[in-house]
Amino acid sequence: MWGMEVIRRIKGELLEKTEQYCVVMASGIGYKIFITPSCYNYLPDTGENVHLYTFMAVKEDAITLYGFLESEQLAVFELVLNVSGIGPKIALAVVGEIAPTQFYLSVLNNEISQLTRVPGIGKKSAQRVVLELKEKVKDITSQDLLNEESSVLTSNDQADSGQFTEPSNYVELKTALSSLGYTSKEIEKAVQSLQGSVNETMEMEDLLRLALQRLNKQ
Repeated sequence: MWGMEVIRRIKGELLEKTEQYCVVMASGIGYKIFITPSCYNYLPDTGENVHLYTFMAVKEDAITLYGFLESEQLAVFELVLNVSGIGPKIALAVVGEIAPTQFYLSVLNNEISQLTRVPGIGKKSAQRVVLELKEKVKDITSQDLLNEESSVLTSNDQADSGQFTEPSNYVELKTALSSLGYTSKEIEKAVQSLQGSVNETMEMEDLLRLALQRLNKQ
């Protein structure tokens, strides 16, 4: 048993950040949390607040926290931990190398070459990932498709009623957020929170940074 359902989220001041870990001060305690390099790229500046989804790995000689910017990445991390012979370090590498949606597709389509891109995963390990997770991924993606259809219907209803009109650069923003693993519900909420704060001339990098800041505050 790798994890304990004790610390699942941490929100507080970002004291320190590197490509391997960050330190977050919450309720007077500084938590050292291991992260991926891609997570590091989207962390706010030190001194600002950050919100991370966390997994606490417990061994006889150590307790270690792993952190993620959103719940989909945490879900993939925990899923990969179910594979025999794979521990938290390799599971973290999977999340850092492959976006959640792409990971699911790789498992469903037996894309061994995609999985072996991850440091620490060879051909045999990749085959084991596909074999042991395919049925679980099928269940997950089936539910996601239902959620996606519901989200599309809601968006269409809003457009028909004139409630919400998106600038054209929001399409690219949604694609970028989706590639980072955010759910449709989270993306729609972030996009709507940006109304009145951006315009079509804003650079995508600035727009993405602003959206991630809003998501971290949710």
